[in-house]
Amino acid sequence: MDIRQLLAVLRTNATLLLALVAFSAAAGWATVLFATPQYTSQATLFATVPQHKANSQAYYDTLFVQQRVRSYADLAKLPETLKPAVAHARILESPSDAVRRISTTVPLDSVLLQISGTADTPSQAQSLTDALSRALVDKVRDLESPPGVRDIGQEPPAASAVKLTLVQPALKPTTPSSPKPLVHISLGTVLGLLLAAAAAAARAAWDVRLRDAAALARATGVPSLATIPYTRALQDQPTLVEEQPLSAFAEAFRKLRTAVQFSRVENPPRVIMVTSAMPAEGKTSVAISTALTLASVGAKVFLVDADLRHPMIAQRLGLVPDVGLTNCLIGTARVEEAVQYAGAANNIAVLTSGPKHSHPGELLNSSRMGRIIEELAVDADYVIIDAPPLSPVVDAAPLATHCDGVLLTVKVRGGGARREDIRSALATLRTVGSTPLGIVTTMVRKRSRHHNSKYYNYRETLQPTKKWYNSPQSWRKSSRRGYVTASSHNSPPPVSSAESSARHRGPASADSGSPG
Repeated sequence: MDIRQLLAVLRTNATLLLALVAFSAAAGWATVLFATPQYTSQATLFATVPQHKANSQAYYDTLFVQQRVRSYADLAKLPETLKPAVAHARILESPSDAVRRISTTVPLDSVLLQISGTADTPSQAQSLTDALSRALVDKVRDLESPPGVRDIGQEPPAASAVKLTLVQPALKPTTPSSPKPLVHISLGTVLGLLLAAAAAAARAAWDVRLRDAAALARATGVPSLATIPYTRALQDQPTLVEEQPLSAFAEAFRKLRTAVQFSRVENPPRVIMVTSAMPAEGKTSVAISTALTLASVGAKVFLVDADLRHPMIAQRLGLVPDVGLTNCLIGTARVEEAVQYAGAANNIAVLTSGPKHSHPGELLNSSRMGRIIEELAVDADYVIIDAPPLSPVVDAAPLATHCDGVLLTVKVRGGGARREDIRSALATLRTVGSTPLGIVTTMVRKRSRHHNSKYYNYRETLQPTKKWYNSPQSWRKSSRRGYVTASSHNSPPPVSSAESSARHRGPASADSGSPG
């Protein structure tokens, strides 16, 4: 995991991070509030030896004293030395337990000995340190005196090999030595950061869900073509890209249109299947909006509902569901008889799923389905197929073999997509030799309210309301088929493109530029 991925993980788990940091800092502050204040007093002792006339001997005496002082530091912590000091300070602990209250320090290359004593009150700290210092002076004097002098209690200047002198008596402390608020809170904050980072990394390592487009691209190796924001209006407005062309939703599909058109520069995809790993991933909305966005720039688009188990296009677009792809596959209707139109300008031809069939998988896997797709691709610039999900059923897998590319829609709203579901769907496509054009991340929560800025203050001109794929109710002569439909004797002769543009060119009106 590199630094960029780590930052992404921390950003994703920002709530957990802040909660742990706040909890740790609060725990540090609580320690300060509820801990018993401790006070520390310090005394300094100086070690000397009897003076000698020879200067050369003074150097060795200094080394001797430095070695002795380090031993005296350990001597001060012995229970036998501590016993009178503890009794004098009136500390209700045994000498062996009171050792934790004493600390000794010997500076480097020095004959000084610093003794610190800690107690619950300033007076106790001063009494403990002062009593211990004096007790250590007496103890060293007894140990370092010759046996004869020690027995008769004499104290001549040169009687003791080393002499300790109290040069800095213990003073009464004015402020507690612990707890220290800044230290405890800082330590709690740092500990919280470490715990949060570890928890976020562990959560990311064990997380089976992919929650954004970047995570999808890293986990699958498939590029992310577009990120579609979540909008409630889509439920009631399936043609939202036309009704609100300045919205972030419409802009996302314009980005998707560009990505699809330039995904393969030498051989751009024309027959595109839109599917998903699991149901309710937004594939039908993506198929409809992609078709409308392609048609808005003058492309001839055929939208096919190939989800024969759970068709949705007829319901979403308000079309007749009784005749559609199923009729064409079983031979009860021709494509030109089943086609309908949708969009504000009737600029996309739609082939709904038609009545449900008992064996939808066999119909989609038939050779007739391949011929229908080839037929649609001859007359249209793009054929957008709304296919079933890949994981629950295998209907979409053989259908992908007739397409130039596949758009895999993945919903990240509501906890993200399961990693195994996406990998299983991609494996199914690779089994039939199909490679996705890319992933379309759907239902993404918008993080900014500035998508509708004046920068997007333009409107793509809708094409005239000419039904480019002529149904039996209008004139059609196909150079490929060479026939005229049955109702052509009641229809007017064909008109040129210039005449058609003249008929539908209304009075010029300046676009207001306001959002739809």
